[in-house]
Amino acid sequence: KDADYVVGDKAPPVLTMLSQSPTEDTMAPIQFRLDDQSLLVKPSVKFFLDDIDLTAKLTASNGVFTYQPEQPIKPPGFSTSPRSWQRTNYVGALTFTEPPDEPSALRVTRDKPNVDTSFTLTSWPAPVLPNQTYRILFTVRHDVPLFGNKGKHNVITWRDAEHNVIGKPVPFELGAECTVWKNCELKVTSPANAVTATVRFGFDIPNLYDGHYFDILEVKFEGPAGKEDLTGRLNLHTVRIMAEDMAGCRLDEERVILYDKPATSNIVTMRDDGFVLIDGKPFFPIGLYAVWKKDFNNNSFDVAFQGLKDAGFNFAHTYNSARNEEFTEFLDAADRHGIKLWITKSDVNNFQSEKRRPSILAWYLGDDTSMHIPPEVVRKNHLLCHAMDNAHLTTQADGVGGGGGNSNYTAYVHATDSFLPEIYPMHGATPTPTEVPQVIQDMKTIYEDLKLAGNPVKSIWAIIQHFEGWGWQRYPTHAEQRAMTYLSIIHGAHGVTWYTYGGRGKNHGVTHTPEQWQLICSVAGELAQLKDVLTSRNAKTQPTATVTSGPTKDGLGFPSISCLLKDNAEPKILLTANSSPEAVQAKIPLAGLKKVTVLFENRTLDAKDGISDNFAPFDVHVYQLEY
Repeated sequence: KDADYVVGDKAPPVLTMLSQSPTEDTMAPIQFRLDDQSLLVKPSVKFFLDDIDLTAKLTASNGVFTYQPEQPIKPPGFSTSPRSWQRTNYVGALTFTEPPDEPSALRVTRDKPNVDTSFTLTSWPAPVLPNQTYRILFTVRHDVPLFGNKGKHNVITWRDAEHNVIGKPVPFELGAECTVWKNCELKVTSPANAVTATVRFGFDIPNLYDGHYFDILEVKFEGPAGKEDLTGRLNLHTVRIMAEDMAGCRLDEERVILYDKPATSNIVTMRDDGFVLIDGKPFFPIGLYAVWKKDFNNNSFDVAFQGLKDAGFNFAHTYNSARNEEFTEFLDAADRHGIKLWITKSDVNNFQSEKRRPSILAWYLGDDTSMHIPPEVVRKNHLLCHAMDNAHLTTQADGVGGGGGNSNYTAYVHATDSFLPEIYPMHGATPTPTEVPQVIQDMKTIYEDLKLAGNPVKSIWAIIQHFEGWGWQRYPTHAEQRAMTYLSIIHGAHGVTWYTYGGRGKNHGVTHTPEQWQLICSVAGELAQLKDVLTSRNAKTQPTATVTSGPTKDGLGFPSISCLLKDNAEPKILLTANSSPEAVQAKIPLAGLKKVTVLFENRTLDAKDGISDNFAPFDVHVYQLEY
């Protein structure tokens, strides 16, 4: 009806629901729902499963489209069409589409200017027999020269019955640029004990940009077929949904569905106020970035993690994203010592094994994210993680910048479950009065962004500076660092991490000297003692401090004394922090108090009519309250 058409509609249809994944039920119907401002053009809705057009088998009822499998869905096997192969795409810089003159082919390209690009296309396994000769035939074209990639990305890999790589991968080159289709052939011999083979295409040199492309039409794997054994094979499938509305806006979206047993323990979720829950129990992250082997820990991850645990840390990270022996050591040590991790997402096979580890808490989808990964790419990886894993969160890190509605977080609010704001205000050698209050500014910006996005439940894990180097000229003082840590919590952080465990050369972290290590351990130890009360719900009515001596405002114009009352658990706690570089005396009204103990300071206060106390510059007081 004409009345259903929205004039000026420029938004494509939106995929608002897709069947639960992971699921064990290989006969479960695949269902999805589309919403749009204008009416959908019904014939435009198309549904593909692993590049097979199943549109004719779709049914629709009450806005829900349903495909009912006729037989159990099995793990995918080798396909001659690379459109259904597994993909990697560095920071989402490239697009995978169809060449205009050959819709059945796959085009890898980038229309935008030059950035670092890299991709791979990996086939699902082809069953083979040992010691046999096979022909691999493929048809490609590309308008860039592809010498020099031999052995790095373009390889044939053999595996045994336990899915272990055996023999030497067989490399091949793609050669000089060729803008017409060229047919290529390889002859290879499978090694002893070979059961499957995979074919992989890809390159990271040269970059693809300004419309340059790599097209691949089909790949054939010819020779004696082995017996296909699906035991232990990843049962992962790609769903592609296409639709068009009456305004001509088009949806073309790919998602995945994994047929696998969902996790039943170590389930990480978020409470309605953003605090992390593990199997329903609150967890307050106390973390460190970039844990690695160094002299400080005797080049041992066991020593490193034991030291973290003893100090009160429960959360750690590594920048080693290569899935190698050292990465496995890192994971194993975290498992042994009960330290939770946030780690980068790897390929689907590594992801499938790593998600079962008790140490995993979150998948790390971006670092300095807005500088190099578009929000839609982060969101796509977020959806992929949740389709394959029902037990963990996603997160990304970035400087906050800007104000609410114009920050680095604004476009990424819906891209991950959690956000790690990089709060590193000590740039110059000389302290300024605006540095510590930057924590308040950044936390307020984050919550303005959340409000503008409809207040979705998100978990905020502040990253507080504890380093010098990388262009920053000094460490925070102990008072500054402690104040920033508590100010982040007072203003809404659901966890705290610090950057960084340790750097190299002139870049230094918390392990650079014994003094710096003791400073960070003292603050982490305080949070560890408070972790249960920190995850309790905030008081419905929050007290406001009245300054009776000293500046009422800090260097950015915020109240000098920030307060957070936690009175929904025992003990009842009031967190306070001075964001001013000057001494302040303040009164905090709290009716009915009987006793006030100042934690970590070995003193008590007169509780009459509330709390009156002195705050040194950037001072923190944690009050335990008895009524």
